[in-house]
Amino acid sequence: MSKLFNRCSFLFASTLVLGACIQPNTAKDESGEDGSGSASGEGTTIYDVQMNTFDEGTIVTVQDVVVTSQLIEGDYPAFFVQDAAGGEYNGIYVFTWDEVDYVPTIGDVVTITGEYKEFFDNSQLVVKTAGDITKSGEGAEVVVTVIDTEPDSWEPYESVMVQINNAEIADASKLYEWGAVQLTIGCWIDNVFTNYAAEDGATYSSLTGPLTYSFEKYSVLPRSAADFGDYDGTVGGSEESETDCDDGIDNDSDGYLDCEDWDCDDDPACADSAE
Repeated sequence: MSKLFNRCSFLFASTLVLGACIQPNTAKDESGEDGSGSASGEGTTIYDVQMNTFDEGTIVTVQDVVVTSQLIEGDYPAFFVQDAAGGEYNGIYVFTWDEVDYVPTIGDVVTITGEYKEFFDNSQLVVKTAGDITKSGEGAEVVVTVIDTEPDSWEPYESVMVQINNAEIADASKLYEWGAVQLTIGCWIDNVFTNYAAEDGATYSSLTGPLTYSFEKYSVLPRSAADFGDYDGTVGGSEESETDCDDGIDNDSDGYLDCEDWDCDDDPACADSAE
């Protein structure tokens, strides 16, 4: 049980870089009886993992869990899953080694064998070989836990799909430094998956995404523009991205025009601006 910010936030990225340098320890033989390299894990549930039933380093298997996010891309790919019922203590973060070629799709039903770790108090399963994630279904319902008021503790919701209603922004000063803004309800929004508009005092009618933890902060990670409700503010609502990088229009209404917008960093129209 535990306690991540792209440009994905810079804090989130630095956490993963550190994680790549720490080789998980296990006394288990990962060769597999059939020589496939797949680990043999103890069958359990995400809930039991989050309730500290197992020591760190234990190889566990969680069966028929639902994928709740797309892949966090980069050198250290990862995604979120939760038990089909959702709810408190039923979500977990899945960190995959390069050998794992599974590409998550929201709604996939998968069985995962991995090493249980607490990385800076963030519970995760570290998956090392291709055979340790198997897909048995797709299109499953992703249960969302609604939060209308600040809970006594955010910890039960770590890696759980949540929806925060009437989300008011308390402090947007770190939006273009960390990609994260603080909400009055006591957690943050982070742009690990998508950019968004934010300003002090503005509100979203709802925010949906997995909740993660890093540097003593809990953050909701909306996965696309569809995870944002109506925006009440002056800088515009949330769109997926700056769709045209040389049209003189702020397509996603985030206050950054054309090549000033992060979405245009790799656009040919903005090649000169990077020099």
